[in-house]
Amino acid sequence: AVAYAAKGQIGVISQATKKRSTETAPLLYDLNSLQRRANQRYGFSAKMTLDIAQSLYEKHKLLTYPRTDSQYLTPDQQSTIPTILNGLNQVAPYQHFVQQILSAPLRKGKRIFNAKEVGDHHAILPTGKNPMRCRLSVEEKRIFDLVARRMMAAFSKDALFDLTTLVVD
Repeated sequence: AVAYAAKGQIGVISQATKKRSTETAPLLYDLNSLQRRANQRYGFSAKMTLDIAQSLYEKHKLLTYPRTDSQYLTPDQQSTIPTILNGLNQVAPYQHFVQQILSAPLRKGKRIFNAKEVGDHHAILPTGKNPMRCRLSVEEKRIFDLVARRMMAAFSKDALFDLTTLVVD
């Protein structure tokens, strides 16, 4: 009814507000968070996600050990991150993001590197091996993509949003 009444009418902006908001980069994946995201995004069951991640770890050597409950890395892993990112740079859709991450100092701090939060195994990461050289199923590509994009997001700058509200009479 509102759309019908407003159709063909001239609107005048009576109020405009703009507010800047930031969103912190996400944590890396542990198995549980990867399973939740794969279910939300692709409808994969927890077992299916684990089986695919395990295949990417054992068979293709594209992911680190997936059966982890940690979303953090140890500080000594900082030196391995550029190598992993360079491996992701081999994938065309990732290149722009990898180059942005590598063009600035690497993001550090306890949100990513926290030895106290790492038990037997650190967060799930790509290994740096070129995934384009592997014959992956569609499902394997999807799980690898989730892990790769999460890693790039975790090492990217926090997201900035400008939220604008308009009141139109």
